Amino acid sequence: MIAPSTAALAGFVAGLLLLTAGFATRRSNAGLLSMWIGIVAVLAAIAYYIIDAV
Repeated sequence: MIAPSTAALAGFVAGLLLLTAGFATRRSNAGLLSMWIGIVAVLAAIAYYIIDAV
């Protein structure tokens, strides 16, 4: 089983990668969607880590 901190870090890194890819292609709709999904993934990883710590 994956440790909660490892899962949160993986989600955070995936979100940052989506943000990077979205920023590189920000002129298209797919780039904007990628940025939104990246933001949600980063926030979800942070929330997961906070909830797991409590």
